[in-house]
Amino acid sequence: MFAEPWRTRPAWWALLLGLLAAPSWAGHDDAGETAVEFHGFASVGYIASRGNNFYGNTQHGGAADYLETGVNAFAHLNHHVSVAGQIQARKAGATDDGQARVDYAFIDLHSPRNGERDQGLRIGRVRNAFGLYNETRDVVFTRPSILLPQSVYFEGNGIRELLFSSDAVQLYGSLADDEQLTTFKLSQARSGRASDLTLRNLAGGAIPAGTDLRVLSPLFAQILHERHNGQQRYAFSYAELGMAGRLGGGPAALQIRATVWSAQYNAENWSLTTEYQRTNGHTEVAGMSSRSGTDGAYVQYQYRFTPEWTGLLRHDVSYGDRQNRSATATRDTTFGVVWRPQADVQLNAEYHRIRGVGGIPLLDNPNGRSARTDLLALTVGLRF
Repeated sequence: MFAEPWRTRPAWWALLLGLLAAPSWAGHDDAGETAVEFHGFASVGYIASRGNNFYGNTQHGGAADYLETGVNAFAHLNHHVSVAGQIQARKAGATDDGQARVDYAFIDLHSPRNGERDQGLRIGRVRNAFGLYNETRDVVFTRPSILLPQSVYFEGNGIRELLFSSDAVQLYGSLADDEQLTTFKLSQARSGRASDLTLRNLAGGAIPAGTDLRVLSPLFAQILHERHNGQQRYAFSYAELGMAGRLGGGPAALQIRATVWSAQYNAENWSLTTEYQRTNGHTEVAGMSSRSGTDGAYVQYQYRFTPEWTGLLRHDVSYGDRQNRSATATRDTTFGVVWRPQADVQLNAEYHRIRGVGGIPLLDNPNGRSARTDLLALTVGLRF
């Protein structure tokens, strides 16, 4: 989340390369076999839209400018130490440039795991717990749809690198019994210069001359409670992000606090999920101060017709200004289907009817955004 963060951490590159090139040091499990795992994935997306571009020049014929590929590894060194990391390349129109980056890479120091109590400390670039899907948004197989709900995950705003992972220390733990599981995570990240990619997305284009902003010690926290082996899931997430420095040559500061309330019910053939996000912001630019408040929520229904076919229906609404909801509302109604003919092959198709401009990428629409967008997205995903 800092300036070119994933390409200027040689220690993390060494960790990933070590995992890939030297599995012999990864230790052994109780059966005497090397406890190391490797996985990879790739997905190609095609998006066609009317009204606005989304992840590329998607109007007038569409574009296949949404690509994700990566490789990850996990090694269990002994009963107390494990390491994990992932290199990913992501292209999402003008909002992401397709460069290969270290998505996460951390050392996990933990107590012996007995299924009832677990606690540990992760150090490195860790995934942030925020809502139900942020930690698993990197792979199309592990999220419910091609595009996540804008009201909670800010999918089209181009700030994924601020939310998904951070250079941090993460404390985590869990308590479990036959019917319940409670987990918590607390991540305290270090400060660093905001990357040019993030600044371009926030500015909606060229970065003003004289801009030098630092991200100030982001904090992420979550507590999640599950009942009846995951049939019911409830979570509360908190994030605190700040920036300070110079914007266009003048002093500037931004402070944001966001909370997410999540609930999910999983039956044998269907799942119902809802999340509500609320954000408060305080901005100071060139001596002028302002406060803002946004919020949003979605309701999502998934039905598993067969083990291979799943349908999705979701309504998502967000408000750019809680004090002026009627003028700043964005509504997104989504219909989707997932076909998984094999465990390592998945095809997604979804249609979005969007009314409003919240989450519509600024960089993909330099000439302005329309208040109406109709969007068809298709992806083919593979993993090993």
